[in-house]
This record gives sequence, structure tokens and C-alpha cells, in this order.
Amino acid sequence: MKKGLFFTLGVLLLVIPLILFIAYYATISQTKSEDTIAKIRCDELHYFVEDIKNDLSRALVIFGRRAAIYAIDEVVSTGSNLDNYVFNCSTQCNIDCQEFRYGINGSEAAITELIVCGTLEGENIEYMVNHSLNQWVDRIESRGAEIHFNTSIDVNHVEVIPKDPFTFTVILNSSLEISDKSGICYFKDEEVITKSDTSIIGLEDPLFPLNTNSFVIKFIQNCTTDVRTEYSAGCSAYDEPGDDTATGNIVFHSDIKGEYGSLESYCVGQYPQVINNQILVLDQAFGGCGSYDEAACFNVSHPNHFAAVINYGPNSPESFLDKCDITIPWITDTGDIDNVTPRSPPRRVEECDEKDIYAGACVAVVNNINCGIHQVVLGSDSEDINTTCYRLSNASKYGLYDGPSFFDRLDGRLNLSEKYKNQSLKHYNTQDIGLETLVNPYLIDERGIPVKANATWVDYLYWQWTYGCQVEGACSEGNYLFRLDDAHADMYHLDTTCHTVPGCPDSTEVCVNYVDDDEDGNPDWLDYDCQASFAGCGLIKSCDPLDLDVCSTCFSQQPPILSEDTETICSHYGYNTTEWHIYQMTPTQDGLLSVVFNGISNVTDSDKTDLSIINYSMTGSCTSQVDTEFDMEEDSTKTYCVKAGETYAITLDVDSPGVGYNGSYRLGVYLDGGNPACATTPTTSTTTTTTTTTPAAPCGLFDDMESGVGGWSHSGAQDEWELGSPSWGSAHSGTLCWGTDLYGQYQNNADESLKSQSIDLTSATSPALRYYTKYRLEDGDDFAYIEASTNGISWDTLDAITGAQNSWSQRSVSLAGYQGSNIYIRFRLNSDENIRRLGLYIDDVNISCG
Repeated sequence: MKKGLFFTLGVLLLVIPLILFIAYYATISQTKSEDTIAKIRCDELHYFVEDIKNDLSRALVIFGRRAAIYAIDEVVSTGSNLDNYVFNCSTQCNIDCQEFRYGINGSEAAITELIVCGTLEGENIEYMVNHSLNQWVDRIESRGAEIHFNTSIDVNHVEVIPKDPFTFTVILNSSLEISDKSGICYFKDEEVITKSDTSIIGLEDPLFPLNTNSFVIKFIQNCTTDVRTEYSAGCSAYDEPGDDTATGNIVFHSDIKGEYGSLESYCVGQYPQVINNQILVLDQAFGGCGSYDEAACFNVSHPNHFAAVINYGPNSPESFLDKCDITIPWITDTGDIDNVTPRSPPRRVEECDEKDIYAGACVAVVNNINCGIHQVVLGSDSEDINTTCYRLSNASKYGLYDGPSFFDRLDGRLNLSEKYKNQSLKHYNTQDIGLETLVNPYLIDERGIPVKANATWVDYLYWQWTYGCQVEGACSEGNYLFRLDDAHADMYHLDTTCHTVPGCPDSTEVCVNYVDDDEDGNPDWLDYDCQASFAGCGLIKSCDPLDLDVCSTCFSQQPPILSEDTETICSHYGYNTTEWHIYQMTPTQDGLLSVVFNGISNVTDSDKTDLSIINYSMTGSCTSQVDTEFDMEEDSTKTYCVKAGETYAITLDVDSPGVGYNGSYRLGVYLDGGNPACATTPTTSTTTTTTTTTPAAPCGLFDDMESGVGGWSHSGAQDEWELGSPSWGSAHSGTLCWGTDLYGQYQNNADESLKSQSIDLTSATSPALRYYTKYRLEDGDDFAYIEASTNGISWDTLDAITGAQNSWSQRSVSLAGYQGSNIYIRFRLNSDENIRRLGLYIDDVNISCG
């Protein structure tokens, strides 16, 4: 009995640990299994989020293209443009109409509505079915439900921005919230920014149907219209063997004698409009003019004269002119340049034998004494000019206004508007978004539309009946000659009957030495013969590898303009061993200009950026000394005395150690108007050089918030004003700014103020407040007020803000009413009891005295 009991207890002692071990192992295995399942589930959620982002980027391209196509169709079918169109937020949009924001009214608003809602004027558009954002959101949320994710996508903000002449960008700001239905994983992002580019190539240009009652249509093609007369048929062997320029169709003297018996009979028997467009070729011996009627053929004052005369023979110019008292354009001693053998005389100047002339051929006699050019070149028939291509319209570089962008064309506008230029400048630092093409008068005539016969062929100017002159080297067998206005003659490098393109063909500006090297009247960056690249940070060009060489390259267009009291930011620079970023600035008044540079890169020592400035208004010679500050990479300020209305080139010599690097910089210009230190300084001064983190205070107050709280104070209900580095983006400059709550949202029922120290405006003439801000406030219910006071007790409202501004923007307010006083300014946020937002942020406050 005792042995059995002992045996039983022994078995139990052995089994119980085993049971406990098995139970523990089972628990551990279950925990590991749950962890594995959770990881897999969270990975699935992560990939789902990435798939949403990638699919959204692709979808926006399709939505944007289809929206543009339908917007064009709407304009064409109705004959009405989209100028002043306003976004219609309806229930079909599936968005919060109170919170949703879009860009600007007009065609962009129409395209935005089509993209977001699939509607126009609030009506569903069949063409947009399954190709709009609202339906895409429904599909994604349904797909999330299928794989057991709670998915919520809110569309907050959509902007449609012109990127370049042939592309627009759709920028979507959305909120994305996804959670596993079992509560294992969770994702939330209140600002998902998606950008997609849409090409307009191949789409119909709405301007043509709008201006021709839809009788003429044209599709946008990005190609080059080369209308130059490139092929030389002959040159004169004399040093000065011709005069003036003319275009016409070839008629041979030998053919005239064979058919008419004499030159006299031919000239008298032709209609003036025929013979005036013909160029006579003396391809056989010509003794001279034996009668008045024969001499009339060469007299520009006689109605029956040739357009020009070409003499094969080696006559001296004096002998040739004396034979018939020639006053029409002429050239002599070209040799035999036709396509009939044998050649007589056979000689032909080398490199002037690319093509042969023939009876009826369109040619131009070109004499440019300044360039040493005396040629016969093959021209083009006006009917053969390629009018299918579109190109960047940059006529403003030649003294005219630019052609309309794609959105301007949808708006029915015949020029590039400021609102679209400003959009592109803000997002892409360029205003080169205008489009232009050539009209085809022959096609317009064919469709029964009256032709503006004397107008330039450039489309946006043609519709405005802008006069154009006949292009040299362009002939016509029909009624319409190829015509251009002066600006586009320069742009295409084509002489016309009333305008000669400055300079010589194939000339090139040598360098930025402030001299008009090729003597075409356009020095350096204004010389359109030069080539340059543009990278969003200013004009950039590889140059002489000598680090300090300031005369190294040239530019084909004006560098970007820096307005006073503004700054620009450049990222990703320094890919070349040495390159230059050039900006221009024209002050509105005399004073002291502070140029502030703050660069971040991996360069050291002499590879750091060099900053130079020169008064570029003093063209023709390097009479204004170049002032250079070397090795600027951290926060630096350089000051110069400047004159109102004169243009200054601000140049950054950006280097890199060998293979290049990525970096960034901020470049700002701040003008202290009327500074007494510059009262007698006529041009650039090099007397003041400082290195600091804060620009010289223009007048009254300047605070970039980098030096601490200083004279600022804050108070009020629910006061959370604080100075620091924000969690929402970054400060406007440096690392610090003021915000109502830098790490969260402002409180309900807040009335909190940030007040300045006392500011002296007793000597001010036209004081103004400028400051940078970004904000998110409940639209229409919560407000930020900018206020001023002379005693710190009673306050005047200068400005009021509500809604949202998601990126830093400068605002300005006149303080003229406080001239001669000491004042305080304050920024006050007032909220109600409902929705809270990120609040108000303030940086770079500048009060100038004028």
C-alpha cells in the first residue's frame, strides 16, 4: 500500500512539471503566432498605403488629360471661353465643400472641377465617368473594405499649375486614414501631397476655333519651325560687290531674250506686281541698257522694275552700275550658279555652292556690309512654310508681350496673363509658359474666313491684326507672303523688308565681360545668340574653371528678378566643377542693399560660394567695378550702395569638389532706402562687408527671430504663443519662428496676442509693415488680426486673416497713418468654441520707414 502511494506521488511529481512546461510552451507559441500575424497584417497595410499613393499619382495624369480634353471640347462646341469660371462644389464631388480649396478661377477651376467631381457647371460629364477623383476615392475605400481595412480619404486642396508651355501639374493635398478592422495597425497622414504632370501635346488649340467660328482647327505639337534660308547658292568674288537685300523668283536673261527678243520688251509688257517680285539673272553677256525703257528695269522708282539683279560676270561694281544706272538691289561676280551646264563663267566661291538656282526658284539677294556678306541664298515659298509647330513664346525678351499659355487659350485670352505667370513663378521659378504658333493664311482662306493679309503670321498677334512685314527669302505664288513683326523677326533670326536682325549670322557673345562682343546691340545675357540652361535657381552655365573669374560665360535670356525685400531658395546645386547662378535686381530707390546668403553644402575653404555684384546698367564697357565677397557658405551678409532704376547683377560662383554634390541656399535682398551712407555714392560700393546672421535693419524693425525672444511679448486667453522650430514644416528663414502652438493646435475660445516692442517711426516718410506668415484657421469662424497701437492699449486693425495658407507668404500693410509716431504691432488669434487648427505662424518681420 505504501509502495503504491509512493509510486503515485512520484508519477505526479514527474507529470506536473511536464504539464506546466507544455502549457507554457503553448502560451509562448500563441504569442509568437499573434506577433507574426500582426507583423504580416501591418506589412499589408503599409503596402496598401504605398499602392494608394502610386495609383493616385498615375490616376491624376489620366484625370488631368481627360479633363483638359473635355474643357477644350466645351470651349469649341459652345464657342464660349472659360474666363472667370468658378468651381461648382456639389454633392457629386464627395468632398467637404466648406473645407475644400482650389487654385484660381478660370479654366483651371473648370479643369479642377472635372478632375475632382467629374462635373462641369455642376452637371455630370459622361466623358469623365470612372476618371474622376471622387469615383477613384470610392473604389479605393471599397477595395480597403474587401481586405478588411477601414479606409478614409479626404480631398483637401487641388491646384492646377502651368509647369512649362506643354505641361501642367496637378497638385493634390489629401488626408489618408487607414486602420485594420481588428485594431492591430493604423496609418494616418493629414497631408498627403501628390503631384502629377500632364502633357497637352496632341490636344486641340482652342484659340483657332474661337477665332474662326470653328472652321479652322489645330492640334498642339512640340516641334521646331525652321524657316531660315540656310542654303547658299553663290557669293561674290569682290570685296564689296553688291548693295541692299531683296527676295523674288528667278528669271534668266537668256530666257527673256529667247522668248521676248529684248529685256525692254519684257519689262514693258509685264504687270508691276509680277516683275516687282522677280530677280533677273544676267547669265550671258550684257552690254548695257540701250534705251530708257530698258534702264527702267533697274530703276527702283519705275513701276516696272525687277526686285534685284544678279550678274554672273566679273565686272567691277562701278562698271556694272554704270551700265544701267542700277538702283535696285544687286550683286555681281557670282559665277554660274544655276543648274544648267556648261557653267559660264565656271568659277564659284567655295562654301557658296550648296544649292543651284533654277528658273522660278525663290531666292534672296543678301548684302550685309557690316558682316561682310554678299550672297545669293535659296529661299522658301510661303505656301511651304511649316505652320504646324508650337514653341515657347518669349517675345518679351525682344520687347513685345508673350503669347498666351494653354490656360489663357482656354480663357480666350490673346496674351500671357499675370495670374498664370505668378503661379508658375511660385512653384517652378519660371514665367516661360506662353505658347505660340504660326497661322496658315492659305488654309484660313480655303475655309472661307477673311484673311488678315498684312498681319504677322504669329497666331496670337495675327488675331489682333498686328502688322507684319514680308520676310526676306520668302516668296509666294499665291496671295499671301510670309510676314513677321519685328520682335519675331529677331526671334527667328529673319530679316524682313522693314527690319534687319541685329548682328551677324552665327555670331556668339563671348562672355560676361559687360561688352557687346558681336556688336549686335545686345550685350551678354541680353544677347539672344547665346545659349544657357535654366534650373529653377537662376540661370546656370558652366564656366571657366578658375574659381574667381567673373567674366566667363553668357546668357540668352535675362536672369530671374529678385524684388527688394524678398528671397529665393535653390536646392540641388553644384553639379558642375564650377557654375554660376545669376540673378538681377532693380531697386526702386537709392539706398543700401543687403544681400543675404545662407548656403548648406559639403564644400570647404576656397570651394565655398563667391558672391559678386555689378551695376549692369552701365553696359558697353566694364566701367563699374565688380565687388566680390569670397568663400560665403554659412550665414553671410554683404552690403552695397545702389541707385534707383539701375539693374544690378547678383552672381553666385557655386563650386563643388570634383564630382559634385547636393546642397541648397537662401538668397535674399533687402533695401534700406535713403540710407545716408549712400547719399553720394553713384554706383556699387565696396566699403561695407559684414558677416552676420541677420540682415541690416532697414528702418524701424527687422527681426528674423533667430536671436531669441528679444522685444516680443505675448498674453491673452488660452495663450500658447511660442518661439522655436515648428513641427509643421520649417521656419521661413533660419530655424526659428513664432507660432500659436508649434507642436499642435490652438485652443478653443482663444484670444492670444504676440506684441512687439515700441517701434520708432518719428522720422518715417512712408512706413510699411512686411512679414512672412503661414496659417491654418477655421475658415470664416476663427481669425488672425494684425493690429497697431500708439499706446499699447487701444488697437487698430490693419489686416485680417482666415482660412489657410499652407506655405510661407509675405504680406504687407501700409503704416502711413502712424508716420511720426512710436507704435506697437501685434498678431492676435481669436477662435470660437468649435474646430481647432494648426494656427498662426510669423517670421521675418520688417518695418521700413520708406
